Amino acid sequence: MKRLLIIAIIFSSLFIFNGTSHASQNNQLIIINKSTNELAFFDHNQLVKTFPIATGRTDSLTPEGTFKIVNKIKNRPYYKDGIPGGDPQNPLGDRWLGLDARGTYGTTYAIHGNNNPNSIGKYVSAGCVRMHNEDVRWLFEQVILEAKVIITHSDQDFSTLALSYGYQSMHFFQADQDLTVYDNRKGFLEKVGTLYKGQVYPFVSTSGNWHKIQFGKIEAFVYAPATSVITDVKVANLNNKKLNSTRTITPMNDAVVYDNTSGSLVPFATLSKDISYPIVADYGPNWYEVVVAGRVGYIYKISTDRSKKYFKTNETVSVYDNSTGTLVKVGELVEGQVYQIYSDYGNWHQIEFGNGYGYVYKLATSVADSSNLKNINTNYTNSGKTFKTINDAMIYDNSSGSLVPFARITNGEIYPIVSDYAPNWYRVLVAGRVGYIHKKDVEQG
Repeated sequence: MKRLLIIAIIFSSLFIFNGTSHASQNNQLIIINKSTNELAFFDHNQLVKTFPIATGRTDSLTPEGTFKIVNKIKNRPYYKDGIPGGDPQNPLGDRWLGLDARGTYGTTYAIHGNNNPNSIGKYVSAGCVRMHNEDVRWLFEQVILEAKVIITHSDQDFSTLALSYGYQSMHFFQADQDLTVYDNRKGFLEKVGTLYKGQVYPFVSTSGNWHKIQFGKIEAFVYAPATSVITDVKVANLNNKKLNSTRTITPMNDAVVYDNTSGSLVPFATLSKDISYPIVADYGPNWYEVVVAGRVGYIYKISTDRSKKYFKTNETVSVYDNSTGTLVKVGELVEGQVYQIYSDYGNWHQIEFGNGYGYVYKLATSVADSSNLKNINTNYTNSGKTFKTINDAMIYDNSSGSLVPFARITNGEIYPIVSDYAPNWYRVLVAGRVGYIHKKDVEQG
């Protein structure tokens, strides 16, 4: 009987969770402040972006109150003067977000573009809200139908205004254990990521046993009883203005997301293998900037790059450095091992070697795949520490449980360390692979 009761409780919890998650919840808000001629866009309990605008020539022309976006039109003609939609002379620009104001239904009052960018910031319209064309195009893609629009005249800031109109403020929880992040859009719980024990995250709402969080471009769920709701919040990398681009990444393996606001890389989330996820932007040559669970983080590019190619060594081959303009041997790759190609240059494979690149002669290699390669680097980066080899020092792969040699660094070379590994080893990166070098073969630089 007790077992049946437990099953019933779990089933009930999942039923509630599944039902509420499919409901369409409008969590967007636009506030237009005629006092400053600015428009603010809120989404998922956050102020996302503000824009300069133009409003009515007189105070009464642009209506004040609470309205909704009731239609979205691209290239609306300017019927009064017979100007076609999309024409550069069209005073409506090329985007129209219609409002249900003063007894009209998106036909008279709207947020739209313009044909005179110098008018933005001024009181010049016949009642509509004008925006720069590039701004209204962005807003058009973000805002949904039925989104609430408040037009007012106030000296308060936008966050205070939103609160005064009942817009829900952000809530936070601390993870009491590592939390699985679930997507249930397919009708079942699919793992899409992990949040880390001890870290703090904002959440949108709670339903039953589940917190709803923003995860990329979707709303996902974590198990609420494994968290503690908190009010004294200090999250240095909380997202306030970063926006997802249209680009996405797909991790080859579970990929760690780091917070770097402390000056060190602190992991706070993981994106699951094979799950498509939007990025904000490139961040230098090696990182993507992302927003995960309301926080700004960074993910190592190599963990998501499926275009990487690999080669197998047909014999033990030398690795050369040509940074001085001359080929200088700096290491070797072991016969029969597989390595990642960074780029190709004529008869040479370019590989990642230390803090730079090495070059391997192609004719001593053959094309390979990485399906059996267990030590591909997806998370590690070089630290600021280095060592100097005191002999030709072997690099080992230990992913099989045994030490398998796969590379060698030439005597006298200075090479970067990823980290210490137990008392006798350093962790290093060679040609896209994670390896280990014995401390007896080196002296720390």
